[in-house]
Amino acid sequence: MSPLSVELRNSSDGLLATGPLLPIQIGLDETYEPGGLWESSAPLLSRSEGADALIDTGARVSCIDTGLAERLRLPIADEDALRGLVGSPISVRTRLGHLVVTELQIIRPLRFYEVDLSSWLSHEVLLGRDMLEGCQMHYDGESGNVTVARRS
Repeated sequence: MSPLSVELRNSSDGLLATGPLLPIQIGLDETYEPGGLWESSAPLLSRSEGADALIDTGARVSCIDTGLAERLRLPIADEDALRGLVGSPISVRTRLGHLVVTELQIIRPLRFYEVDLSSWLSHEVLLGRDMLEGCQMHYDGESGNVTVARRS
């Protein structure tokens, strides 16, 4: 089968300034059953917001901004230690939610680490390697284009 893909067009300067941004829906749908059929005409999530998520291949886990998690009323799962680029691990809450990437026909339940992203990023969602599992990404720094694909 051919892969589903989305091309994230940017200039090389724009890619360097903002990084690769993937349009997503994030929220929670208690009625969603994993393994269900993709229905593009159905409402994606009962409580959701659209966002441009920053893809961070150096991050092991995906993070959500505290404000967005609270607006969406995502349930708190637990607390876990999160280690950043520098410094000691910090204890953060984790939230349960669903990530939807329409272009790739992905609906994935994820445990998001709640962090005050808005204090240092202009994005409310950071996608780590936990979301990229099962995907391929081609990063062309010269042209500024990034392609994310998954096998259907």
